[in-house]
Amino acid sequence: MSVFIQCYVKYDSKLEEDFAKFIDLSEKVVWWYKNGDNYGKYLGILYTSEEKERTFYPDFIIKTVKKVWIIDTKSGLITQDAFRSGKVKALTNWLESNPGCDGGIVVRDGDIWKIHHRITQKEEIIDELVVESNINYYPKKKI
Repeated sequence: MSVFIQCYVKYDSKLEEDFAKFIDLSEKVVWWYKNGDNYGKYLGILYTSEEKERTFYPDFIIKTVKKVWIIDTKSGLITQDAFRSGKVKALTNWLESNPGCDGGIVVRDGDIWKIHHRITQKEEIIDELVVESNINYYPKKKI
């Protein structure tokens, strides 16, 4: 069986499914992996919340020509919760200790996907994952 044959992927949300469609369109993406949420089997990042150690499982691992991206998709109030709970800080610390990796929390703003940049602390368009270098940074087709 070829690794290039499409397979079934379990998404936890429509947002995750839409993001997967977006990265599927990008010629800059070499491969991507939908991370799971089972301790010991998937990429987990430890963090502390309410004085308890917990494990955070980012949604996607994406390989581009330049680096590996660790991405977690969020929307609405869940985005704010990720910041309050310590997940964003834990992911930031993990990324800083793993050269060659980048990533963060990704949100959708209409048809545009933006990442909360760990250094500038602002939402920015993910240049390396953008499908085409057009001025609006829109995907090739609407998701």
